[in-house]
Amino acid sequence: MRTLLVCLILVAICIASYVYNLPILLLISVLVITAWLGVRVKLLEGPMLAVGAGVFALLAVESALSLKSAFSTPSSYSVHDGERASPQNFFAKNTLFGYLARPGTHIIEKHSVVGEKIYSARYTIGQDGFRVTPNAASQPRETYFLGGSFTFGEGVNDDETLPTYWQALNPRYAAENFGMPGWGIHQAVRLLETARFQDAGIYIVQTLPWHAERSACRPLWSLGNPRYVWDGKKISLRGKCGLSEFFNESAIYQIFKRVMFNPDAAFSLYIKLLERLDDLVKNKSGQLIVAFVRSPESSFSGTSWSNDKVVDELGQAGLNVVDVTLATKREELAPDYFIKGDGHPTALAHAERAKLLTKALQIKGDSEVSLNVH
Repeated sequence: MRTLLVCLILVAICIASYVYNLPILLLISVLVITAWLGVRVKLLEGPMLAVGAGVFALLAVESALSLKSAFSTPSSYSVHDGERASPQNFFAKNTLFGYLARPGTHIIEKHSVVGEKIYSARYTIGQDGFRVTPNAASQPRETYFLGGSFTFGEGVNDDETLPTYWQALNPRYAAENFGMPGWGIHQAVRLLETARFQDAGIYIVQTLPWHAERSACRPLWSLGNPRYVWDGKKISLRGKCGLSEFFNESAIYQIFKRVMFNPDAAFSLYIKLLERLDDLVKNKSGQLIVAFVRSPESSFSGTSWSNDKVVDELGQAGLNVVDVTLATKREELAPDYFIKGDGHPTALAHAERAKLLTKALQIKGDSEVSLNVH
Protein backbone atom coordinates (compact mmCIF):
# COMPACT_ATOMS: atom_id res chain seq x y z
CA MET A 1 0.00 0.00 0.00
CA ARG A 2 2.82 2.41 0.90
CA THR A 3 4.63 1.59 -2.35
CA LEU A 4 1.51 2.33 -4.38
CA LEU A 5 1.02 5.67 -2.59
CA VAL A 6 4.62 6.75 -3.29
CA CYS A 7 4.24 5.85 -6.95
CA LEU A 8 1.01 7.82 -7.24
CA ILE A 9 2.57 10.89 -5.61
CA LEU A 10 5.60 10.80 -7.92
CA VAL A 11 3.41 10.33 -10.99
CA ALA A 12 1.27 13.29 -9.85
CA ILE A 13 4.40 15.43 -9.53
CA CYS A 14 5.45 14.41 -13.05
CA ILE A 15 2.07 15.37 -14.49
CA ALA A 16 2.02 18.71 -12.63
CA SER A 17 5.58 19.47 -13.80
CA TYR A 18 4.56 18.88 -17.39
CA VAL A 19 1.36 20.92 -17.17
CA TYR A 20 3.05 23.91 -15.52
CA ASN A 21 6.08 23.75 -17.83
CA LEU A 22 8.70 22.92 -15.19
CA PRO A 23 11.00 20.59 -17.15
CA ILE A 24 13.68 20.43 -14.47
CA LEU A 25 11.18 19.34 -11.80
CA LEU A 26 9.85 16.76 -14.25
CA LEU A 27 13.36 15.46 -14.77
CA ILE A 28 13.92 15.23 -11.02
CA SER A 29 10.66 13.33 -10.59
CA VAL A 30 11.66 10.83 -13.24
CA LEU A 31 15.10 10.53 -11.63
CA VAL A 32 13.55 9.90 -8.21
CA ILE A 33 11.31 7.20 -9.62
CA THR A 34 14.28 5.60 -11.37
CA ALA A 35 16.47 5.81 -8.25
CA TRP A 36 13.73 4.44 -6.04
CA LEU A 37 13.15 1.50 -8.35
CA GLY A 38 16.92 1.01 -8.60
CA VAL A 39 17.25 0.79 -4.84
CA ARG A 40 14.34 -1.60 -4.66
CA VAL A 41 16.09 -4.01 -7.02
CA LYS A 42 19.58 -3.18 -5.63
CA LEU A 43 20.95 -1.64 -8.83
CA LEU A 44 22.25 1.52 -7.19
CA GLU A 45 25.21 0.64 -4.98
CA GLY A 46 28.72 1.98 -4.34
CA PRO A 47 30.03 4.42 -7.03
CA MET A 48 26.73 4.45 -8.88
CA LEU A 49 24.97 5.61 -5.74
CA ALA A 50 27.51 8.43 -5.26
CA VAL A 51 27.13 9.60 -8.86
CA GLY A 52 23.36 9.42 -8.60
CA ALA A 53 23.40 11.43 -5.37
CA GLY A 54 25.57 14.11 -7.00
CA VAL A 55 23.32 14.42 -10.02
CA PHE A 56 20.26 14.50 -7.80
CA ALA A 57 21.77 17.29 -5.65
CA LEU A 58 22.55 19.37 -8.76
CA LEU A 59 19.04 18.93 -10.10
CA ALA A 60 17.57 19.72 -6.68
CA VAL A 61 19.35 23.10 -6.72
CA GLU A 62 18.17 23.68 -10.28
CA SER A 63 14.62 22.82 -9.29
CA ALA A 64 14.69 25.16 -6.29
CA LEU A 65 15.94 28.06 -8.43
CA SER A 66 13.38 27.31 -11.15
CA LEU A 67 10.51 27.14 -8.67
CA LYS A 68 11.56 30.44 -7.10
CA SER A 69 11.53 32.07 -10.52
CA ALA A 70 8.24 30.42 -11.53
CA PHE A 71 6.38 31.63 -8.47
CA SER A 72 7.96 35.08 -8.14
CA THR A 73 5.59 38.01 -8.64
CA PRO A 74 6.34 40.11 -11.73
CA SER A 75 5.93 43.88 -11.60
CA SER A 76 3.78 43.79 -14.72
CA TYR A 77 2.51 41.53 -17.46
CA SER A 78 1.41 41.91 -21.06
CA VAL A 79 -1.74 40.81 -22.83
CA HIS A 80 -1.42 39.77 -26.46
CA ASP A 81 -4.60 39.80 -28.54
CA GLY A 82 -6.63 39.18 -25.38
CA GLU A 83 -4.34 36.55 -23.87
CA ARG A 84 -1.29 36.59 -21.63
CA ALA A 85 1.67 37.43 -23.85
CA SER A 86 4.65 35.16 -24.35
CA PRO A 87 7.39 34.96 -27.00
CA GLN A 88 5.51 32.08 -28.62
CA ASN A 89 2.47 34.30 -29.20
CA PHE A 90 4.08 37.31 -30.85
CA PHE A 91 7.47 36.06 -32.05
CA ALA A 92 8.45 33.32 -34.49
CA LYS A 93 11.85 31.64 -34.70
CA ASN A 94 14.12 32.72 -37.52
CA THR A 95 17.32 30.98 -38.59
CA LEU A 96 19.15 34.20 -39.50
CA PHE A 97 18.27 36.51 -36.62
CA GLY A 98 16.96 34.26 -33.85
CA TYR A 99 13.38 35.48 -34.13
CA LEU A 100 11.04 37.89 -35.92
CA ALA A 101 7.50 39.09 -35.24
CA ARG A 102 4.55 37.16 -36.63
CA PRO A 103 2.80 38.90 -39.57
CA GLY A 104 -0.59 40.44 -38.87
CA THR A 105 -2.20 43.04 -36.64
CA HIS A 106 -1.62 42.59 -32.93
CA ILE A 107 -3.21 44.42 -30.03
CA ILE A 108 -0.76 44.50 -27.13
CA GLU A 109 -1.76 45.64 -23.66
CA LYS A 110 0.47 45.85 -20.62
CA HIS A 111 -0.89 45.91 -17.07
CA SER A 112 0.56 46.17 -13.60
CA VAL A 113 -0.03 43.24 -11.26
CA VAL A 114 -2.82 45.24 -9.60
CA GLY A 115 -4.63 45.61 -12.94
CA GLU A 116 -3.61 49.15 -13.88
CA LYS A 117 -3.23 49.51 -17.65
CA ILE A 118 0.26 50.69 -18.53
CA TYR A 119 -0.32 50.89 -22.28
CA SER A 120 -2.40 49.54 -25.14
CA ALA A 121 -0.93 49.59 -28.63
CA ARG A 122 -1.60 48.28 -32.13
CA TYR A 123 1.31 46.66 -33.96
CA THR A 124 1.00 45.96 -37.69
CA ILE A 125 3.59 43.44 -38.84
CA GLY A 126 4.33 42.86 -42.52
CA GLN A 127 4.98 39.56 -44.22
CA ASP A 128 8.72 40.10 -43.74
CA GLY A 129 8.28 40.01 -39.96
CA PHE A 130 8.96 43.72 -39.41
CA ARG A 131 6.70 46.55 -38.31
CA VAL A 132 4.89 48.50 -40.99
CA THR A 133 5.36 52.27 -41.24
CA PRO A 134 1.99 53.80 -42.24
CA ASN A 135 1.78 55.65 -45.56
CA ALA A 136 5.24 54.47 -46.62
CA ALA A 137 4.80 54.92 -50.36
CA SER A 138 7.70 54.42 -52.78
CA GLN A 139 9.99 57.43 -52.51
CA PRO A 140 13.22 58.52 -54.24
CA ARG A 141 15.33 57.49 -51.27
CA GLU A 142 14.97 55.11 -48.37
CA THR A 143 15.68 55.51 -44.67
CA TYR A 144 16.30 52.28 -42.81
CA PHE A 145 15.82 52.29 -39.04
CA LEU A 146 17.68 49.61 -37.10
CA GLY A 147 17.72 48.69 -33.42
CA GLY A 148 15.70 47.13 -30.63
CA SER A 149 12.40 47.91 -28.94
CA PHE A 150 13.00 51.69 -28.93
CA THR A 151 13.22 51.66 -32.73
CA PHE A 152 10.37 49.18 -33.06
CA GLY A 153 8.17 51.44 -30.93
CA GLU A 154 7.17 49.12 -28.10
CA GLY A 155 4.15 50.50 -26.27
CA VAL A 156 3.00 52.94 -28.98
CA ASN A 157 0.79 52.63 -32.08
CA ASP A 158 2.02 52.29 -35.65
CA ASP A 159 1.65 56.03 -36.29
CA GLU A 160 3.63 56.98 -33.18
CA THR A 161 7.01 55.35 -33.83
CA LEU A 162 10.32 57.07 -34.59
CA PRO A 163 10.31 56.00 -38.28
CA THR A 164 6.74 57.30 -38.69
CA TYR A 165 7.59 60.73 -37.27
CA TRP A 166 10.79 60.88 -39.33
CA GLN A 167 8.82 60.17 -42.49
CA ALA A 168 6.30 62.89 -41.65
CA LEU A 169 9.14 65.42 -41.27
CA ASN A 170 10.92 64.21 -44.42
CA PRO A 171 8.21 63.27 -46.95
CA ARG A 172 10.75 62.69 -49.73
CA TYR A 173 12.02 59.68 -47.81
CA ALA A 174 10.31 56.37 -47.20
CA ALA A 175 11.09 55.12 -43.69
CA GLU A 176 11.33 51.38 -43.08
CA ASN A 177 11.32 50.02 -39.54
CA PHE A 178 13.78 47.16 -39.01
CA GLY A 179 13.77 47.44 -35.23
CA MET A 180 12.73 44.44 -33.13
CA PRO A 181 12.14 44.10 -29.37
CA GLY A 182 15.15 42.48 -27.72
CA TRP A 183 17.45 42.91 -30.71
CA GLY A 184 20.97 44.29 -30.54
CA ILE A 185 23.67 45.54 -32.89
CA HIS A 186 24.64 41.96 -33.79
CA GLN A 187 21.27 41.47 -35.46
CA ALA A 188 21.56 44.81 -37.27
CA VAL A 189 24.92 43.67 -38.65
CA ARG A 190 23.43 40.34 -39.71
CA LEU A 191 20.58 42.20 -41.38
CA LEU A 192 23.01 44.24 -43.48
CA GLU A 193 25.02 41.13 -44.33
CA THR A 194 22.01 39.23 -45.61
CA ALA A 195 19.19 41.59 -46.65
CA ARG A 196 18.97 43.37 -49.99
CA PHE A 197 18.82 47.01 -48.95
CA GLN A 198 18.70 49.72 -51.55
CA ASP A 199 22.09 51.32 -52.06
CA ALA A 200 22.83 54.90 -50.97
CA GLY A 201 20.10 55.01 -48.36
CA ILE A 202 20.23 56.59 -44.92
CA TYR A 203 20.68 54.07 -42.12
CA ILE A 204 19.76 55.15 -38.60
CA VAL A 205 20.58 52.73 -35.78
CA GLN A 206 19.16 53.64 -32.40
CA THR A 207 21.21 52.08 -29.66
CA LEU A 208 21.72 52.07 -25.89
CA PRO A 209 24.71 50.82 -23.89
CA TRP A 210 22.79 47.77 -22.68
CA HIS A 211 22.94 46.48 -26.26
CA ALA A 212 26.48 45.43 -25.33
CA GLU A 213 25.27 42.50 -23.25
CA ARG A 214 22.87 41.46 -26.00
CA SER A 215 25.72 41.29 -28.52
CA ALA A 216 27.60 39.14 -25.99
CA CYS A 217 24.73 36.59 -25.94
CA ARG A 218 23.98 37.18 -22.24
CA PRO A 219 20.15 37.60 -22.17
CA LEU A 220 17.91 34.56 -21.75
CA TRP A 221 16.17 35.24 -25.06
CA SER A 222 19.44 35.34 -27.04
CA LEU A 223 19.26 31.63 -27.89
CA GLY A 224 19.60 31.28 -31.66
CA ASN A 225 20.80 34.87 -32.18
CA PRO A 226 23.79 35.34 -34.49
CA ARG A 227 27.01 35.19 -32.45
CA TYR A 228 29.92 37.46 -33.38
CA VAL A 229 33.43 37.50 -31.97
CA TRP A 230 36.31 39.97 -32.17
CA ASP A 231 39.68 38.22 -32.55
CA GLY A 232 41.73 41.39 -32.28
CA LYS A 233 41.73 41.98 -36.02
CA LYS A 234 38.22 41.54 -37.36
CA ILE A 235 34.63 40.75 -36.47
CA SER A 236 33.54 37.27 -37.47
CA LEU A 237 30.26 35.37 -37.31
CA ARG A 238 30.74 32.27 -35.15
CA GLY A 239 27.54 30.28 -35.09
CA LYS A 240 24.67 31.16 -32.78
CA CYS A 241 24.15 32.17 -29.17
CA GLY A 242 23.35 29.52 -26.57
CA LEU A 243 23.88 25.78 -26.26
CA SER A 244 20.31 24.50 -26.47
CA GLU A 245 16.83 25.31 -25.22
CA PHE A 246 17.34 22.94 -22.30
CA PHE A 247 20.53 24.64 -21.09
CA ASN A 248 19.24 28.14 -21.83
CA GLU A 249 16.26 27.47 -19.54
CA SER A 250 18.53 26.26 -16.76
CA ALA A 251 18.78 28.59 -13.77
CA ILE A 252 22.23 27.22 -12.92
CA TYR A 253 23.42 27.87 -16.47
CA GLN A 254 22.14 31.45 -16.29
CA ILE A 255 24.06 31.99 -13.05
CA PHE A 256 27.17 30.56 -14.73
CA LYS A 257 26.74 33.01 -17.62
CA ARG A 258 26.48 35.94 -15.19
CA VAL A 259 29.63 34.87 -13.35
CA MET A 260 31.61 34.39 -16.56
CA PHE A 261 30.27 37.57 -18.22
CA ASN A 262 32.99 40.15 -18.93
CA PRO A 263 31.27 43.53 -19.32
CA ASP A 264 34.39 45.34 -20.52
CA ALA A 265 34.90 42.77 -23.29
CA ALA A 266 31.20 43.03 -24.15
CA PHE A 267 31.50 46.81 -24.62
CA SER A 268 34.56 46.36 -26.82
CA LEU A 269 32.65 43.88 -28.99
CA TYR A 270 29.69 46.30 -29.09
CA ILE A 271 31.91 49.10 -30.43
CA LYS A 272 33.46 46.82 -33.04
CA LEU A 273 30.03 45.69 -34.20
CA LEU A 274 28.96 49.31 -34.70
CA GLU A 275 32.15 49.87 -36.70
CA ARG A 276 31.33 46.79 -38.76
CA LEU A 277 27.83 48.14 -39.33
CA ASP A 278 29.30 51.44 -40.54
CA ASP A 279 31.58 49.61 -42.99
CA LEU A 280 28.65 47.61 -44.37
CA VAL A 281 26.64 50.80 -44.92
CA LYS A 282 29.57 52.53 -46.62
CA ASN A 283 29.95 49.53 -48.92
CA LYS A 284 26.41 50.27 -50.07
CA SER A 285 27.31 53.96 -50.55
CA GLY A 286 24.93 54.77 -47.74
CA GLN A 287 25.22 56.94 -44.63
CA LEU A 288 24.99 55.61 -41.09
CA ILE A 289 23.82 57.67 -38.13
CA VAL A 290 24.14 56.27 -34.62
CA ALA A 291 21.21 57.62 -32.59
CA PHE A 292 22.59 57.18 -29.07
CA VAL A 293 20.38 57.01 -25.98
CA ARG A 294 22.23 57.23 -22.65
CA SER A 295 21.73 54.64 -19.92
CA PRO A 296 21.73 55.44 -16.18
CA GLU A 297 25.32 55.80 -15.01
CA SER A 298 24.67 53.08 -12.42
CA SER A 299 24.35 50.55 -15.23
CA PHE A 300 28.11 50.83 -15.83
CA SER A 301 28.96 49.74 -12.29
CA GLY A 302 31.88 47.32 -12.22
CA THR A 303 33.13 48.35 -15.67
CA SER A 304 35.62 50.84 -17.04
CA TRP A 305 32.95 52.23 -19.37
CA SER A 306 30.52 55.14 -19.26
CA ASN A 307 28.10 56.84 -21.64
CA ASP A 308 30.75 59.43 -22.55
CA LYS A 309 33.37 56.75 -23.19
CA VAL A 310 31.02 54.94 -25.60
CA VAL A 311 30.36 58.18 -27.50
CA ASP A 312 34.07 59.05 -27.54
CA GLU A 313 35.06 55.60 -28.83
CA LEU A 314 32.50 55.79 -31.62
CA GLY A 315 33.64 59.30 -32.53
CA GLN A 316 37.28 58.22 -32.66
CA ALA A 317 36.26 55.37 -34.95
CA GLY A 318 34.78 57.93 -37.35
CA LEU A 319 31.10 57.15 -36.78
CA ASN A 320 28.46 59.86 -36.88
CA VAL A 321 26.77 59.96 -33.47
CA VAL A 322 23.68 61.95 -32.51
CA ASP A 323 22.77 62.02 -28.82
CA VAL A 324 18.98 61.59 -28.74
CA THR A 325 18.61 61.02 -25.00
CA LEU A 326 16.58 64.26 -24.68
CA ALA A 327 18.43 65.01 -21.44
CA THR A 328 22.01 65.52 -20.31
CA LYS A 329 21.69 62.34 -18.23
CA ARG A 330 19.20 59.49 -18.37
CA GLU A 331 18.38 60.18 -14.73
CA GLU A 332 17.20 63.68 -15.74
CA LEU A 333 14.87 62.55 -18.52
CA ALA A 334 11.44 64.19 -18.21
CA PRO A 335 8.59 61.79 -17.26
CA ASP A 336 6.70 62.73 -20.44
CA TYR A 337 9.39 61.00 -22.47
CA PHE A 338 8.97 57.47 -21.11
CA ILE A 339 5.98 55.24 -20.45
CA LYS A 340 5.24 55.14 -16.73
CA GLY A 341 5.61 51.65 -15.33
CA ASP A 342 7.41 50.44 -18.44
CA GLY A 343 10.32 52.69 -19.42
CA HIS A 344 9.98 52.60 -23.20
CA PRO A 345 9.76 55.94 -25.05
CA THR A 346 6.41 57.67 -25.43
CA ALA A 347 5.11 58.98 -28.73
CA LEU A 348 6.36 62.43 -27.66
CA ALA A 349 9.89 61.09 -27.20
CA HIS A 350 9.82 59.49 -30.65
CA ALA A 351 8.60 62.76 -32.19
CA GLU A 352 11.33 64.81 -30.49
CA ARG A 353 14.03 62.34 -31.50
CA ALA A 354 12.83 62.48 -35.09
CA LYS A 355 13.32 66.26 -34.97
CA LEU A 356 16.87 65.89 -33.63
CA LEU A 357 17.77 63.43 -36.37
CA THR A 358 16.23 65.64 -39.06
CA LYS A 359 18.27 68.58 -37.79
CA ALA A 360 21.43 66.46 -37.77
CA LEU A 361 20.79 65.34 -41.36
CA GLN A 362 20.27 68.55 -43.27
CA ILE A 363 18.37 67.29 -46.28
CA LYS A 364 18.96 69.46 -49.33
CA GLY A 365 17.17 67.49 -52.01
CA ASP A 366 16.14 64.11 -53.33
CA SER A 367 19.69 62.88 -53.73
CA GLU A 368 21.86 65.10 -51.55
CA VAL A 369 22.24 64.96 -47.79
CA SER A 370 24.59 67.12 -45.76
CA LEU A 371 25.70 65.72 -42.42
CA ASN A 372 25.55 68.12 -39.51
CA VAL A 373 26.78 65.70 -36.87
CA HIS A 374 29.34 66.40 -34.16
